[in-house]
Amino acid sequence: MIYKSANEQAFTLIEVIVTLVILGIVGVLAGYGIVQMTQGYVYSNINAETQQKALLAMNRIEKELLIVSYVDPASTSSSLTYTSNKQGITASHTLMVSGSTITIDGNTLVDFVSGFSLSYYNTNDIATPSTTWLPSNSKIIQYTISLTDKNGNATSFTSRAVPRNL
Repeated sequence: MIYKSANEQAFTLIEVIVTLVILGIVGVLAGYGIVQMTQGYVYSNINAETQQKALLAMNRIEKELLIVSYVDPASTSSSLTYTSNKQGITASHTLMVSGSTITIDGNTLVDFVSGFSLSYYNTNDIATPSTTWLPSNSKIIQYTISLTDKNGNATSFTSRAVPRNL
């Protein structure tokens, strides 16, 4: 038979239970932190994807508008018909919103569009936009694109272009 001496120390059942409860609380807090970091990472990826799509669309629109040589006076705040000269070839093009996409000559430029608008400015009065092209006054084209990301958040992007050949 083995006898224990009176001065030997051991954990009591209460100490073990308290330790397990504390470890459980720390585990829950750590798990919550990991979930929050993961959600932040996913959100930033979705946001970056939306910004990249908008940047590509804005760059393409700017390149198109810089070489415009004529703008149809019937152009409105949602559609722009223009003539440009690319590499010696003169052609007519149409930039417009169609449903939830922006198209150039019927080819999709960007999708998940929740808003698209064009404004036309006179170089002498850049504070007052017009919703239609005025051939004698309009020289600056402002375009605004609102894109909706996968989470349903809409973000707006605005830029201006000054056609070189007008």
